[in-house]
Amino acid sequence: GCVSAMKLLNNAQENFINVGFLRLFRAARLIKLLRQGYTIRILLWTFVQSFKALPYVCLLIAMLFFIYAIIGMQVFGNMKFDPDSALNRHNNFQTFFGALLLLFRC
Repeated sequence: GCVSAMKLLNNAQENFINVGFLRLFRAARLIKLLRQGYTIRILLWTFVQSFKALPYVCLLIAMLFFIYAIIGMQVFGNMKFDPDSALNRHNNFQTFFGALLLLFRC
């Protein structure tokens, strides 16, 4: 039952359309996209203009990491290491740099 069904599926795949034939449609779509130069130019211009806000987004993320590292040091900084838990010298809030690394890994 199962083996004969798999043979039928293999035969159906071999007699279907060659996968290389479908790549022709991908190439045609790329050519069509390149013909529409105006819309691509607008899209690229918008993409470049969005880079102006990128430093502010990075600064906001850095401030959030700073604040959460300080809060983590205050709340979880005094916890002792336990060999049976995930708290070790790499995963703790005892130092500011360690807290930042832990937040970055999360």
